[in-house]
Amino acid sequence: MTRRELAAALASSASLVRAQEERKLTPEELLAQEKADVRNESEQLEKFNVPMATEPAFIFRP
Repeated sequence: MTRRELAAALASSASLVRAQEERKLTPEELLAQEKADVRNESEQLEKFNVPMATEPAFIFRP
């Protein structure tokens, strides 16, 4: 599974859950939900051992 495939899978699962919600959220609730989503996705991504070879090939030189 590539990083792009993993990101697409996580994004689609989050959007499906969000689409099923019918009630309107206040901006504060929406922000809290988005923060929780990012935290959850970060935790899920940390479970995968991504070899350095999968990183994009570029060199940053300031």
